[in-house]
Amino acid sequence: MLIVDPKDDLFHRTPKLNKVTLEWREHMYINAYDRNLGFAAVHHFQFAPGQEKGLFNCVYLHGDKMERYTNASKIPSDLEGKSRMEDGKLSIEMVEPKKKIHLTFDGDTFKADLHYEGRFEVFDYKQCPLVGYSPLGDIGRMPLHYNHLVQGLYVTGTVEIEGKKHEIDGIANRDHSFGLRNELMFQWHHWTGINFEDRFINFCAIEDLTAEPSLKHGGGICDEKGNVAIVRIDFREEPKGVEVPDRIYYELEDVDGKIHKLIFHSGEALGPVWFPNRPIEPGLVYEMLDLWGKWEDADTGEIGWGLDEIGKLKPEKEAKHSYAK
Repeated sequence: MLIVDPKDDLFHRTPKLNKVTLEWREHMYINAYDRNLGFAAVHHFQFAPGQEKGLFNCVYLHGDKMERYTNASKIPSDLEGKSRMEDGKLSIEMVEPKKKIHLTFDGDTFKADLHYEGRFEVFDYKQCPLVGYSPLGDIGRMPLHYNHLVQGLYVTGTVEIEGKKHEIDGIANRDHSFGLRNELMFQWHHWTGINFEDRFINFCAIEDLTAEPSLKHGGGICDEKGNVAIVRIDFREEPKGVEVPDRIYYELEDVDGKIHKLIFHSGEALGPVWFPNRPIEPGLVYEMLDLWGKWEDADTGEIGWGLDEIGKLKPEKEAKHSYAK
């Protein structure tokens, strides 16, 4: 098992290498899901320190109430060692790397004060075997072509919805990625964060044209004993050809050859939360949604809860969900 250095859970030094400096990215994604309250939230911090640009994004969902927030803010040209970033409305602080995070949001409809605690050791996608060939080198042969850390979490705290305060007691997952990014080459992806009572599972199936073969699989199963890498992912949606299928059936194979079969009850899930279409080239956009709900271990019947994120490259005229920001 690969043990992540706590320093890697903080922000990194910006490389000083001309164009590399401009293209370096550091992202933090963290969500929250309280199924009893029927509440979910996504927070995405996207930083390009070489350009001194930061994007602070979040989406909050409860029943028919939704709030989207996006703000572009100037940030320092080097974030090395920083543990907290904020723009006046949305903040994230690494209170204790790999263990504790504090997040706040002061929105119009939603106001949140959330405390996160890591359930198990952080999983590093470097633990996944390298596959095939990429002109980017070994980093391009990873399931995602940049450094990528993930973790399952408990989340507690409060959320205020139209002036009414609610206690939060739920689960979450996060990722922390850094490096050079070229997501313009993604064709589709499924990315998950699933909390069972005794384990956390994250996996990503993706078609990425920066590598040969372009179909890449990876992820990890994390528990008290450690982390095991996932090397193969098969899935089918039922029914096919709809925006949100009733069920998604996944079969995972880990590095030890063990098979794990999961069912996501997507038709019963909270959401979807649709994200802004990302322009790829004239006439093409990347459309993406998040769903939170029930996961079932197909062999044991055990129930877990969490996220399925689905993205797909589409002709712009077929993309149905677009937002100004």
